[in-house]
Amino acid sequence: MLKSPSLSLNKAVKRSQYASLNLLILIFVQNFEGVFAAPSEPAQTNAAVAELVMQIDPLMQQKRYSEAEILLKKALIISPDNPSIHASYGYAIQKQGRFEESVEHYEAALKGLPDATLVRMSFGHVLKNLGRYEEALTQYKQVLAQDPSYPMALRMTAAVLILMQRSQDSVQYANKLLEVEPTLADKLFLADILEQSRNYDAALSKYKEILVSDPKFLDAVNGCAACLWSMGQQSEAVSYYERATEIDPARQRSWLKLLHYYLRTGRLKDWITCEEKVAERFPDSPELKRLTNYKKEVAADVELNTLCQHNSVDYLNRASHRSGKKTWNERIIPVYIEPTQSSTVGGNPKFNEILREAFKDWAEASAGRVSFKFVEMPTQSLITCRWISNPDQLPITGTNACCTAKSDGARITKADIVLLTTNSTFPDTALPLDYVKAITRHEVGHALGLEGHSDDVKDVMFTYPGSSKLTQRDVNTIRRLYAKKS
Repeated sequence: MLKSPSLSLNKAVKRSQYASLNLLILIFVQNFEGVFAAPSEPAQTNAAVAELVMQIDPLMQQKRYSEAEILLKKALIISPDNPSIHASYGYAIQKQGRFEESVEHYEAALKGLPDATLVRMSFGHVLKNLGRYEEALTQYKQVLAQDPSYPMALRMTAAVLILMQRSQDSVQYANKLLEVEPTLADKLFLADILEQSRNYDAALSKYKEILVSDPKFLDAVNGCAACLWSMGQQSEAVSYYERATEIDPARQRSWLKLLHYYLRTGRLKDWITCEEKVAERFPDSPELKRLTNYKKEVAADVELNTLCQHNSVDYLNRASHRSGKKTWNERIIPVYIEPTQSSTVGGNPKFNEILREAFKDWAEASAGRVSFKFVEMPTQSLITCRWISNPDQLPITGTNACCTAKSDGARITKADIVLLTTNSTFPDTALPLDYVKAITRHEVGHALGLEGHSDDVKDVMFTYPGSSKLTQRDVNTIRRLYAKKS
């Protein structure tokens, strides 16, 4: 599976940010008792605020934050320095996604309520969401200074340290959490962090420890699979993904993961069988259209396996089986790479650098038979490349990238490469850079005339791109395709 750091971390963080709304409201109400008796506030002011509190309380409990905000504004006008009002106002607008705006209210609240643990925890969560990790860490550590065993503060400290790429420090806090709350959920939290830290052996041990207690703990099953895959134990990893579909057959995501890894391991016939089960179980799934389109590619490659014998030297016969050998006549091919837009979901400035390296790798592999020059305008190019975030915009659905080429007989005249910045099957999953290296090299191979696929999972041109390094068979194939240009 394409289990990116962000996906694993989000899973850990979501388990960790359960600030109790009712307790925060309790702080809000209880602190007004002190305000009502304060000599600095006239009795009529206290009475007016108390009346508003009685209206705000049920709105907050019912999560009607925009309505509560209106009344909280009125309360702030009456009592502008009241820390409890600021705390609740900050929380109300935080829950509406207005994190930046809530900062000043939490700061005002904590001046008057420095020991209000849940207010400080909520403020830390706001700072984390704003990417102000050092400041968030300060808030959580202040809570731990008051109570070193406070579970939520331990969780969030560990989570923020991961975001700051301080994985070893994060493990220390997760271990402390496990001492305080030795639950399966907290064992899973530690295992996730160990996996995030690439300590796969330790993470795998924790995941398996969880499965001893609960053999059907799905997150632990998927965790074992991910660790085993990262450790190079691919067959065993796939067996865990198969186990996930048995534990919860109604969970579509488990089936999609299994399909993904059947392709990665070259088990094309198993992929076809699994796709048929998915179609039967989830007939209304929007993923079916993509899977159906991809099934044609997989079925064609299965058929090629029977028509073309495996060649240990190259795979040119397979790659040119459909429409014959096609090549570029130009020795230097102009390439335009569209700049990565910062607004593109999942976009990464490194993507275009990786794409340029892909062209350079193929040029080197061809031993000078083809080469490329990068141009500034698409009108100057014969190969164009662009990144998109919406899989529905791909000319061929069901993949993470595609290349369409035009030809005049055996001569390629134009090629367009379109690549996704996110995973088409799991849109919430960022693409790891190693996988981006694999798909860019795969699509450049198509643009050079390798229309079909290799039958070896280790090759860049295998049906499903997984390898980011050209093999000797990749090199031999491109050199044989362009042999006449040597």
